Amino acid sequence: MSFSKVIRLLTCLALLSVLALPAAAGENPFRMPPPFKSAIIKFSYSGSQSGTATTYFKGDTRAEHKNVTTKVMGISNQDKQIVITQPKRITHIDLKTGKATYTGNYLTYLAQEYEKLSPAEKKQVKKNSEDMGNNFMSMMGGKPSITKGTYKGKPVDIMSTMGITSYTWRGKQVVLKQSGSIMGMQMNMKATDIAVGVPVPADKLKPPAGIKPVFNQEADQKQREMAKHIMNMLKDPDAVNKQNQAMQDVKRQSDEAKAQQQSQQQGQQQGQQQGKEEQGDAVKEGLNAVKKLLNW
Repeated sequence: MSFSKVIRLLTCLALLSVLALPAAAGENPFRMPPPFKSAIIKFSYSGSQSGTATTYFKGDTRAEHKNVTTKVMGISNQDKQIVITQPKRITHIDLKTGKATYTGNYLTYLAQEYEKLSPAEKKQVKKNSEDMGNNFMSMMGGKPSITKGTYKGKPVDIMSTMGITSYTWRGKQVVLKQSGSIMGMQMNMKATDIAVGVPVPADKLKPPAGIKPVFNQEADQKQREMAKHIMNMLKDPDAVNKQNQAMQDVKRQSDEAKAQQQSQQQGQQQGQQQGKEEQGDAVKEGLNAVKKLLNW
């Protein structure tokens, strides 16, 4: 199981979680205003991930500087990178290799596809977004329960679903704390220092000297195609029925796989290696479920 597939799955789950919330925040739900004029937030990671990150906000630019090690099934991978997000461009800088690539912003592509729709289609998209998001999360562990609270003195919406509890800064759409486990991975992250309205060093908002980002045309094209695919799916009046059928197929296949696995494991000793294999199967099943539902 590659780390890129795991991260892709978690990104998809995060998108579906957002779409499950009422999509009436603005005329175009995929165009989000900057949360701050300027801010610096520091984070720490624990569990299957360990390390730190600092996110710098300046106008419509967000730069996350991350140094985190992820351990899955006994395999460690260090993620030492900078991700700079702007409305028209997302730049990934790998500090281990000194290489950088950029693509367009996938949310901007979603917003552009949304703007092509008729008023009736936009209404259908908002309805399907909420229904399909809730359906998907029910399959993965339950409909989200949202309560209000505070974290480090900031107002937050606390949402628990799929084994993960997130504390999102209300009105800013910035996750300040996250804890729980998903597919065998313990995912704990928390903001340790929050500074709003502070000066942000200019060099933190751009690639380090000597690193020139290269346009990744293949990845950009895939993002454009995915944006079109998601919007076509969400505007389909029959989307929820199709999703329900896909979910039933996924559940049936999952149940058959588990039954076969249990049969094969009868009489075998239960050791550490078996535990790792079971964890890998859980991750694989989650990936297959997403692929089935999104037609990957």
